[in-house]
Amino acid sequence: MVPARPTSPDDARRDEKVVDLPRPGAVSVAPVASISLRIVPLVIGSLLATLVGTWLVWFAVYWQAKQTGEEILAACQRVMPEAVQRCVDTVVLQRGGLRR
Repeated sequence: MVPARPTSPDDARRDEKVVDLPRPGAVSVAPVASISLRIVPLVIGSLLATLVGTWLVWFAVYWQAKQTGEEILAACQRVMPEAVQRCVDTVVLQRGGLRR
């Protein structure tokens, strides 16, 4: 006996049963994607904060050294205008060395 063919699309849908069973050993991708979507912005934000913080520290050290050098030069020009470079070198050595 041959089963009867459905006569309308509604009959075909009624006869179909769709069951989604997980395959053995199959890994779900949705949790991994949601975790990576939360972690990636956190990692990028941390890297940007580190870069900006490092740049600010470097800039502050550079600015302070520049200002100190200018203060020493100005003071030596007032005190010893005939031997400014010798005065600057002496003060720098006495203070522990100014990186040039």
